[in-house]
Amino acid sequence: MQAITPICVGCSRFQEADDEHETWWCVAFPTGIPWQIGEDGFDHRKPFRGDRGILFELAEGEDGFLAEWEADYGPGGVFADLVGHGSPPSPDVGA
Repeated sequence: MQAITPICVGCSRFQEADDEHETWWCVAFPTGIPWQIGEDGFDHRKPFRGDRGILFELAEGEDGFLAEWEADYGPGGVFADLVGHGSPPSPDVGA
């Protein structure tokens, strides 16, 4: 099975696990990136429940990554059928 590369990897706020964090994290999700984004392919350029209004921000020099991600996981992408796009945002999006 093809593993999904999360959009997080190209984000300026993305942080890998370290001594203080057991999993990937970022400013929007300081206790860990939700599985819907990190594993299920949700496009965090769109609001997601609990992100406190902080969305994906392309890291400097990552234009190629974003174009490749969109070609792979965006609508009509090579692996688009693997992407569940996460759970639909709830009424408290960004809260």
